[in-house]
Amino acid sequence: MISGLGSALSGILQGTSLASGIRQSSGIQSASAQAPAQAAASATFTRRTDYTNANLFGADLSGQDLSGVDFTGANLQGANLSGANLKGANLNSANLFGANLKSADLSGASMTSATVQGADVSGANLKGANLNSANFFGANLRGASLLETKIGDANVQGADLRGAAIRDVDFSRANTFAAQFDKVLSQAPTAELAAAAQAPQMILSLMK
Repeated sequence: MISGLGSALSGILQGTSLASGIRQSSGIQSASAQAPAQAAASATFTRRTDYTNANLFGADLSGQDLSGVDFTGANLQGANLSGANLKGANLNSANLFGANLKSADLSGASMTSATVQGADVSGANLKGANLNSANFFGANLRGASLLETKIGDANVQGADLRGAAIRDVDFSRANTFAAQFDKVLSQAPTAELAAAAQAPQMILSLMK
């Protein structure tokens, strides 16, 4: 009986060691498999002037000097561009869905027909930028600088513009439904901005 019990315990211990070894081996393989991806992600970014239609999905370009770079039609979905210098960059038709553009310098940049839906553009400098036909649906633009920014018929529906510096901007053709503003500005069109500022309250009142 005792001998049988000892054999059983021995078998269990051996099984435990074996399982532990498998887990350790698996962990080593997993780490080695992830290494190339991690190395690629941490690799030094090589600056080019033309990234037309490039696939930069999830790329980390934070703090990079990308001034004047052509990103026309590029896929920058989920990319980290926080603090990047994109002054005068061409982002026409680029996909910036969910991208991090926090505190980025986009002054004078062209973003016509770009998809910036759900992106974090808080604190970014958009002075003189061209956002005509761009989609900023649900984007975070809190504290952003929109001085003399060309909005055109951009979609800023549901976007958060609280704390943003807005001057000499024409929202007359833009979709501002449910967008959040601190206050109604005197730089026309007052009616559209008033409707945009009141939209969230109107929706809540309808839901009651």
